[in-house]
Amino acid sequence: MSFKKPIVRLWYSPSINLGCRITTIIIFIFLVAFLCNQMSVAVTLIMTFAAAFISGLDTAGSKRWQRFFITSAMWSLALVITYGLLQLQIPYWVVFFIAAILFSIPAINGPFWARLGMSCLVIAAMTFSLYRSDAAGYQYPFLIFGPLIFSLCSWLWFAVWKNFALKVCVSAIYNDLANYIQLRENVLSGKQYDDVEIRNNKHALVGLLRQAFQSEAFMSKKHNEALIFTDLYLAQDLFEIILSSHTTNPALLEQFKTDPEKHAALVNWSQECQALLQTKSLQILSNAKREAVSSSLLEKAEQLAGLVKQEGSSRIEHWAYTIVHISQRIVDDKPVYDRSYQIQPFEFTWRWPTLTHPIWRYVFRVGVIFSVGTGIAEYYDVTKPEWVVLTMIMVMQPSFLATKSRIWQRCLGTILGGGLAILILKLGLPVFVLGGIVLFLLPFSMLNIMKNYSLAIGGITMLLIITYQLLAHQGLDIVFPRLQDTVLGSLVVLIGSSILWPQWRGKEIRLQAIKGIESAQDFLLYANHLLFNADEKYDVAMLGVKRAALLTAESDLELVFSEMQKEPQYTHIDIEYYEELLVLYRQLSHYLCLLVPLVRHDVKCEALSHLHPVIERATEELLSAIKTGEFSVNPMINHEMKMDTGSLSTKEQSIYELVWLSLMMIEGMNDIVISKINTD
Repeated sequence: MSFKKPIVRLWYSPSINLGCRITTIIIFIFLVAFLCNQMSVAVTLIMTFAAAFISGLDTAGSKRWQRFFITSAMWSLALVITYGLLQLQIPYWVVFFIAAILFSIPAINGPFWARLGMSCLVIAAMTFSLYRSDAAGYQYPFLIFGPLIFSLCSWLWFAVWKNFALKVCVSAIYNDLANYIQLRENVLSGKQYDDVEIRNNKHALVGLLRQAFQSEAFMSKKHNEALIFTDLYLAQDLFEIILSSHTTNPALLEQFKTDPEKHAALVNWSQECQALLQTKSLQILSNAKREAVSSSLLEKAEQLAGLVKQEGSSRIEHWAYTIVHISQRIVDDKPVYDRSYQIQPFEFTWRWPTLTHPIWRYVFRVGVIFSVGTGIAEYYDVTKPEWVVLTMIMVMQPSFLATKSRIWQRCLGTILGGGLAILILKLGLPVFVLGGIVLFLLPFSMLNIMKNYSLAIGGITMLLIITYQLLAHQGLDIVFPRLQDTVLGSLVVLIGSSILWPQWRGKEIRLQAIKGIESAQDFLLYANHLLFNADEKYDVAMLGVKRAALLTAESDLELVFSEMQKEPQYTHIDIEYYEELLVLYRQLSHYLCLLVPLVRHDVKCEALSHLHPVIERATEELLSAIKTGEFSVNPMINHEMKMDTGSLSTKEQSIYELVWLSLMMIEGMNDIVISKINTD
C-alpha cells in the first residue's frame, strides 16, 4: 500500500512526523525571538530541548499534566542543586559525581523516573555551561522553560492534527499488521526471512501505536468518533495477541516443511488475514463504508489449527489457539475488552531503595562514568567540557550493543559533518548561501534523528559550525572542540561500560523472574476470586498491597534486565530467553492492572469460577518449570476451556477476556521455558 499525499506520509512515518515537529517548533521559537530581538534567549531555550526527548515529556497522552508538573519540579531541583554545587567551587568531577548519583536513584521507581533522572543531567550540563560563561542570572530559568515550551508545542501539534492524524495512524497500523503476519508466515513456512526486518516492523508498529494514542488523548469519546477508537483498540489487541503467538518451535516448523497440506493451510489463512487487514486499512483512510467481515477466515483458522495440533504438545496447542483467537477478533471487528476504565498509573509512585537493593550498583557506575569524563575534561582544560557530558548522555543506551552502535554512529557523523563544514567554509561562500545551507540542514538533521543517527549528527555538526560562523565568525574554532567532546565522551562511556558493568547476572535475573511470576500468581488468584465470588468484598489495603507487590516485582525485573543488557556481550547469559519472558510478563502485568478498577467498582462475573483452578495449575506449572527444569507435557489451557461470552454483559465480557488473556500470557511464558529446557 502506498500513500502519495505528503500530508498522509507525515503521519504514516513517526520519524518524519518527529522531524517535522521539531523543525516547526525551532523555526517558530527563532521567529518569535527575532521579532522580539531576543536571539540569545532562543538559543538558551533550545539548549535543553534534549531533556524533553529523554524524559518523554514531549509525548502527549494520558496523565500528561501530572508528568508535566513532576518533570518541572525535578528539572528545577536539578538546576538548583547543580548551581549550588558549582558555587561551592569544588572540582567539576565531584559536582557531576554527586549530580549523577542523585539523579540516577529515581530509576528504582521505573522507566518514567529513570528517563526523568537522565534528563536532569541534561539540565545539569547546560547549567554548567551557563555558569562557565558567566551568564546573567535571568538566563538560568530558560533552561527549564525550553523543554517545557517544546513539550507544550508538541502537545499542541497532536491536538491540532488529532482527527486526521489518528485516522492515518490507525490505517497505517492495520497495513503494518498485515506485513507483520506475512513476515511471521515466512518464518513458519521456512522461507528466507530477515530478523532485522521483523524487528524493524515490530518497532514501527510500536511507534505508530504510541503516535496514535497521543492523538487519541486529545479526542473526546463522542458517538461520531467511536468507530475510530474501536479500530485503534482492536489494532492494539491484535498486535498484543500476534506477539504472544510468535514461536519457532522445531516440531511446528517441521510440520509446515514436510506436509504440503499444512503449508497450504498456513498460506491460505495468512493471505486471507492480510487481505482483510489491508482492506480495513484502506476503508479507514478513505472513510469508506464498512461491510461485514466474511467468516471464511475463522473457518481457515480452525482448519489450520486442527491440522497442526499434536497430542501432548503445549506449544503447538497454544499457537493453534492464538491463530483462532486472532481470526475471531478480525471477524468480530471489535476489541477484546471494554476500555471504559483506565489503568491507574504506577509510574508516579515513589519508593526509596533499601541498602541492599541492586540499584546502588547502577547509581555508582553512572556516577563514576560522569565524574571520570568531567574530570578528564577538567584536567586537560577542554574548551567545552559541558559538550563532553552531553555526549555521554546521548550515547548511553539501554543495551551495550546499542551503546556501541550509537558511539560509532556519533563519531562517524561528527567526523563527516566537521569535514564537510570545513570544506564549505574554506570555499568562502556568501552569507546568504550559508544561510540557505543552515535552513536545509535543520530539517535534514531532524528528519534523520530516528532513521539514521549518523546523518543526523553530521547535519547537526555542520549546522553548529556554520551557525557559529554566521553569528560570531568562529565556525572553524569549534571544529576541534566538537570532535574532542565526541571522542572523549564516547571513549569514557565505552570503557566504563566494558569495565564497570560485567556482573554475570544469570542467577539474579532468574530469581527475580520467579519472584515476579509469584507476585503475578498471587494477584491474579486474589483478583479472580473477588471477581467471581458475589459475596466477597475487596479489602482496599490488601488490593493495594498486592498490586504494589506486582508492579514492584516488575520494576525490579526490568531493572535487573536493563543492567544485564548494559553488560558486554560476552557476559550475557540467556539474554534472549529472558527478553522473551519479559515481553509476555509486561503484557501479563498490563492485563492484571486493567482488572484493578473492575475489582474496585465491584463488578462480578460468576463465569470465572471454572478458571480459578486452571490459573492455579498454570502458574504452578510455570514456576516449577523455571525452578526445577522439569515440565508437564500436557497444556494447562486449551481452546475448549474458554466459554462463549456472548450472553454476558459488556463488563462481564471484559473481565472474562482479561483473565483469559492473562492465562494466555502465562501459557506463552510456559512455552518459552519449555523450549529453553528442551534446547539445553
